[in-house]
Amino acid sequence: MSPSADQIAIRDAARDFLAANATFDHVHRALSSPEGWSRDLWTQFATELGFAGLAIPEALGGSGLGLGELALAAEELGASLAPIPWFESAVLSALTLQAIGATAQQSDIARGLIMTLALRDALGKPLPLGIGPEIRGGALEGEAHYVPYGHVADQLIVAAREGGGLSLFAIAADAQGVEITPAITLDLTRPLATVRFAHVDISSARLGPPGDSEPALMRALALSGAVLAAEQ
Repeated sequence: MSPSADQIAIRDAARDFLAANATFDHVHRALSSPEGWSRDLWTQFATELGFAGLAIPEALGGSGLGLGELALAAEELGASLAPIPWFESAVLSALTLQAIGATAQQSDIARGLIMTLALRDALGKPLPLGIGPEIRGGALEGEAHYVPYGHVADQLIVAAREGGGLSLFAIAADAQGVEITPAITLDLTRPLATVRFAHVDISSARLGPPGDSEPALMRALALSGAVLAAEQ
């Protein structure tokens, strides 16, 4: 890719900010803290500089940019190991919401609300029946493993089996019946969690059509994987 002048400006803004604020000492202190991340760094980078809404449409409070800009920002974040849930919220969740056509939650991301995606596992494989979160008796049940930054998320985008298909739901992290347990991992720069759902109300949480969300999710995961490659 040959970046345009505007893209170079975005890259340099991220690079300059992270060089000044995501120093080795700052990152080390954040990773050594009980939560393993820096809320101050997130607030400055995501909301004050606007990087949370990089790919969110302008009409929803974002910058209306695309994968090229996301990739350039991801490269800088990967270089600094900044301990913030930018990929999880501004990329993984934002692109999933766009693929499914959900708008209200995109506005939430643009203003700095932290979201992450809860699947059966970290690979984004289709969820076999009986494994992972599913809808039983009109409520969300089951477990999602390896949820990135699950322990600090304000909201979870949950992929759950419903009937013979896959549905997506936006669930508040502090909703009744949601239990989030941080996992012990080797890589401290991307903390993971296990999320358990027990009789969680989904009456106002649905994103997209019932049982027909898997194509949108798979597309969002593929695009997110391209940005993650840039971060690496």
